[in-house]
Amino acid sequence: MSDIIFGCHAVFHALKARRRRLLKVSLLREEGSLEQEAILRLAQENLVPIERSNKSFFACYTQFSHQGIIAEAEVYPFVNIDEIYREDLLLLCDGIQDPQNLGALCRTALLMGVGGVVLTEHGSVSITPAVCKAAAGAVEYLKLVTVSSLPKVINLLKENNFWIYGADSTASKSLYDEAFPEKVVLVIGGEGSGLSRLTKERCDILLKIPMPNPVLGSLNASVAGAIVLGEISRQKQQKSSRTS
Repeated sequence: MSDIIFGCHAVFHALKARRRRLLKVSLLREEGSLEQEAILRLAQENLVPIERSNKSFFACYTQFSHQGIIAEAEVYPFVNIDEIYREDLLLLCDGIQDPQNLGALCRTALLMGVGGVVLTEHGSVSITPAVCKAAAGAVEYLKLVTVSSLPKVINLLKENNFWIYGADSTASKSLYDEAFPEKVVLVIGGEGSGLSRLTKERCDILLKIPMPNPVLGSLNASVAGAIVLGEISRQKQQKSSRTS
């Protein structure tokens, strides 16, 4: 089995990260951007076969915004849950179904120092080509875990000294009133449905993002995740600078 990766950033970082072997890189014959040249160099360094293809080949992938580059890669290398217990900031995705949202969350997670991302096996999008493209290569560096039961994983994380925070627009406590501890798990719910009942019950604290003008209702999952992770990261950096 193999995966398809498309788009300049996604293919470039799959080559750069070297977490999974790329089997082939196909480039649109007529194009020769700087991004493609950088990908060509990395592919040659990694001994990945390069194929110059015409428009008829890429016509099979018109549903993707491929930017004239497609790679065939080994399947995504998920990690086991016990590989993330030593991290101090984790992201749990509770039923994220939109590839753009999950990709954007993964990109934010990498930039904000998240040590691992947990996805559910059912009721959630997996690491599809669209997710890889939206993440702009971030999934190639993150530790991603898939689990059958998020509530059970939350219990395991609590046993490993994590505090579990759920982002919930109906919560009474503001994000900016919380002083985050050393080991933090943020749970982001699915589009529209939010956190599932069982997941919400297992969270230690539910937090809302204050919105002065909530005329459009709640924020989407990726934006909410970015705001909360940004605040957690800010507090962690402040603590680090005071102790250094």
